Parts: sequence; C-alpha cells; structure tokens
Amino acid sequence: MKNIPHPTRGMCLFKRAKVLRKMELFQAALIVTLTPLLLGCPSAPVNPARLGGPSPIHVLGAYLHDPSGMEFPAQLGAFERRRILRYDPDANEISVRYDLVRPGQEIAATVYLYPCKGECGHFAKVLEREFDALKTQILSLHPEAGLLYEGDMQLEQDGKILEGKKAIFRFEDVFVFRMEALLSQAYIFKRGKWFIEYRFTCPQTEYDKVKGEFEGFARSFRWPGTRRKKTLSPGKGK
Repeated sequence: MKNIPHPTRGMCLFKRAKVLRKMELFQAALIVTLTPLLLGCPSAPVNPARLGGPSPIHVLGAYLHDPSGMEFPAQLGAFERRRILRYDPDANEISVRYDLVRPGQEIAATVYLYPCKGECGHFAKVLEREFDALKTQILSLHPEAGLLYEGDMQLEQDGKILEGKKAIFRFEDVFVFRMEALLSQAYIFKRGKWFIEYRFTCPQTEYDKVKGEFEGFARSFRWPGTRRKKTLSPGKGK
C-alpha cells in the first residue's frame, strides 16, 4: 500500500467513515432497506463540525449538483435513490445513495462526487493517489477485508472511453439484517477537476447475478462537463 501524502488524511478517512457508518446503521433500523455501505472521503480533509456532521439534502425528483452540473435522478432503472449527503457548506462534496432490491438481487450503490484538491495536473499520478486513499478508507472500515482485485478499467461515457481504477473487496458484515459474506466493488474516475467514485456492495452469493448492473448504473449518469442543453419552451424564440 502506498503512503498517502497528506498526514491528516488517514484520520479524516477513519473519522468520516465511522460517523457515516453509524448514520447508515440508524437508518437501517428505521426502514427495511440495505445495510450500511462503505462511505467515502473527499480528496482533501473537510471540517464536518462546520455542519454538525454530514448534512442531508432533501429534494423531490432529480437533484442537479450545481457546482459540477451532474444530475442524480430519483429513479435510475431498477435503482431507487435513498439519500443525498453533503460534506461542506457549499455541497461541493456529496454522496448519493441508491438501492436495488428485488428477489435474489440486492445492491447498495453509492456515488461520491468531489473536486480535486492540491496537485491535480498529472492525471495518472492524481488518480493513483485517490485510488490509494479509497482502498485505505475501505480497509479502515473493514480491517479483515480481503482485496481480491485491483487494476485499471475503462467505462464508456457520452461516446468516450474513460480511464479509471477498480478494486474488489470481500468481507463479512450485516446486510439486510443478516450477517453474511459480501463483495464490494469500487470504481474511481477523474473528469476535469472532479472525482467520481462508485461503490457497489452485494452478498457474495448474488454477485454473479448482479455484477452486470454495476457498469450499466455508472454509464447512466452524465458526468461533469456534459450538462444537458436546456430545451426551449413551446412558443419561445431561439
């Protein structure tokens, strides 16, 4: 594991993961939904105390993240949006949770969106730095987790092939109120100044049946820099 260049980064990753994990456990006790998912940390430490902790964003219908132009619909195929959290007052750093629940197929999916901080010029080096941070954060939540795979990946978005990183972990945890072996798959990409992370967690016994949903889910989003053009209302001029 490579060392992370910021000395305060590991503490940020651990504290944020611990706080958010408690929030997810509380949510699972109130509604019958999926178990807590691995929770992310942005490119540089933020101060959750300014917000009293991660703050929910309440919105009906599609949520447009104004700083990036990325849109998060309430429904994305079979996935239903469950929760939006912001980690700074201006909502530059957010996470959006989706669940897929159908007989024999259960996936917890979370998208993390945050801007690059510090050195952002060298694409490969910066992406590798964030990938190391992602793996460290997951292992801080699940020290017993086994890293089954890590490497490069590609994803088609808006007709372009984009380069990213992918990791797969195995660990045991409670999922839909049952302790069982889980597989968690993480992607990370960089588009302009923005990092986009996807986390997918499901029971190991269901992985072969549901893994095809992961990339389809990720491809469904329009990333920063690809904001849809506004449609003119009938009767309006050009």
